[in-house]
Amino acid sequence: MALGKKKFRRANPSYSGDGLCLYVGMTGHSPERRFEKHKAGHKSSWWVEEFGTGLIPELYAPLNRMNWETALEVEESLAECLRARGHAVWQN
Repeated sequence: MALGKKKFRRANPSYSGDGLCLYVGMTGHSPERRFEKHKAGHKSSWWVEEFGTGLIPELYAPLNRMNWETALEVEESLAECLRARGHAVWQN
């Protein structure tokens, strides 16, 4: 479990345990293909490779297809928004 790792807990100091543990990232691939690559260990986030169980399309579907500069801004703000909603988030 990701919450068992100090680094993850430090990134989410106000997590109460009620929300989900999520990973937020950006890619040029479809989210499904990128998840497959993470799980296969190809250019993966260790967190997703080790703990990832699936995708939540309703969280990312409205955000697909944006340029790289916008994606950089959206990634960080999405992570903060999800934390504010009570989730624990890993985001690079």
